[in-house]
Amino acid sequence: MLKKFYLLAAILLGVIYIRGLFIPLMDNDAAHHANIALHMYLTGDFASLMDQGQDYLDKPHLLFWLAAISYHIFGVSAFAYKLPSLLFSLLGIYSTYRLGKLLYSKETGWLAAFILATCFSFILANHDVRMDAILTSSVIFAIWQLISYTETLRWRNLILGSVGLALGFATKGMIGIVMPGIAVAVHLLYQRNWSMLLSPRWLLLPLLVLILISPVLYCYYLQFDLHPEKIIRGRSQLSGMKFILWSQNVERLEGEKFGAVAKSDPFFFLHTFLWAFIPWSLLCLAAYWKRLKKFVSKKFRYNPSREIVTFGTATLVFAIISASNFKLPHYLNILLPLFAILLAGYLTGTLRDKQLSDLYITQIITAAVLLVFMLLLNIWIFPVHQAWIVVLGLLPAMLYFAFQKDSMYVERIIMLSIAAGLTCNIMLSFSFYPQMISYQAGQRLAAYVKEKHIDPHTIYYLQEFERSNSFEFCTATLLPEVASAQAALPSQPRWVLTGEYGREALVNQHIAFKEEKQVFHYRVSQPKISFLDPQSRMDHLSRFYLLLIEPHK
Repeated sequence: MLKKFYLLAAILLGVIYIRGLFIPLMDNDAAHHANIALHMYLTGDFASLMDQGQDYLDKPHLLFWLAAISYHIFGVSAFAYKLPSLLFSLLGIYSTYRLGKLLYSKETGWLAAFILATCFSFILANHDVRMDAILTSSVIFAIWQLISYTETLRWRNLILGSVGLALGFATKGMIGIVMPGIAVAVHLLYQRNWSMLLSPRWLLLPLLVLILISPVLYCYYLQFDLHPEKIIRGRSQLSGMKFILWSQNVERLEGEKFGAVAKSDPFFFLHTFLWAFIPWSLLCLAAYWKRLKKFVSKKFRYNPSREIVTFGTATLVFAIISASNFKLPHYLNILLPLFAILLAGYLTGTLRDKQLSDLYITQIITAAVLLVFMLLLNIWIFPVHQAWIVVLGLLPAMLYFAFQKDSMYVERIIMLSIAAGLTCNIMLSFSFYPQMISYQAGQRLAAYVKEKHIDPHTIYYLQEFERSNSFEFCTATLLPEVASAQAALPSQPRWVLTGEYGREALVNQHIAFKEEKQVFHYRVSQPKISFLDPQSRMDHLSRFYLLLIEPHK
């Protein structure tokens, strides 16, 4: 029964992830990152990271390189931008399966892979693509290979582990190296395997990683170290290599250069975890608590039948990011594969029905609350399109498996949780996200420009006023800026794309224009209740304008 269920779930997961490839990009981060790659694609300059005409010193190059290459193959589209992240996600799911199999059993590996693939935040990382899918997959791949190396001493695993570390670094900096390093150290310290921990073979690892990340370091050297006069975030004399090797993560921990987001909330990632790992979060907390009690009762003495890689690494990294003064929800994504394996190991190792009956009831309540919430989103907030009501027909089919009376509680928990996750994400992917993104101005203005055959190269922004990353991406054009005063003296018709404040500035400067098109706009990547409420939604929308300024006669 469980095998048949896994097959059906895998098919529906494929539908959800493929659907995500065609959901338009959200402002700000996804479209923003896509435009940095667009600059590479349009200029052929793969060494420089440029953001809205300015040097970009924050994230490394890998996502932008992959996206730019994908543009060359498939053209500039949401599909092309998202595809590399989806391919990495498949690697991450497979690596989770293999690490779960290595630490526990084949059954645990399969379950861990499905837990990861169906949790909300992992799917969201493929719909609203940033660095997270690539980083998470690189990290779990590196952990799998390096833990395998400690067990087998195969050089292949060490080399592939270094590749994983380099990919993680090239995606988001030192966190891609530090977290797998913590996993290996925790594993060997728990085993008291001093000979492996101090093995001179490990000296090859940093050498391999340094060779593999050298293209990223060289690009930082070319763009920043050779140009200390550049002013980035109000500072000059910056070393790009020092930034990516050290300053980036330190500045985020300190919260001085990037801002103290959620500084005063030590439980930020705990309540983030509750929704990020849905529908598995409550089960995972129970599994974590059981594992914690066992380790504490045994005073962390080594037990060959019990692994500490997932529990120990997740605990340490969770504590580190919680101590940071700059916290964002997606920072938690790198821990999701470890939580998936931890939970899978607990479920497959707990076969006595009485131990899981309470958790089964908990999951019934969780699934019910989730489905009610999804119906609220897709009936009241954004009414589901009539054609997609058929997706609700999937629910009885999935629940048929979940309530089999002859199944053990562990099987019912697994099937019920996966069924709830699939049903919710189908409704989100096919109805909620597309309708919400329709309130983003960029795509609609880009469609209007194409419909009217307006050359996007004749469109400008007003300096220091509103911009639209999604418009630039949809038109595959990086718009230049013009000062408001210059807009009054065009030698030929000039189109201006701006928001309410930019339009007001033109009016205040007595610059005549023709209002060609206006559309409502909302920052959909950060929806608030006032926007989601249909009764108050219109009161919280701003406007974007496409204005035509004629030359003076």
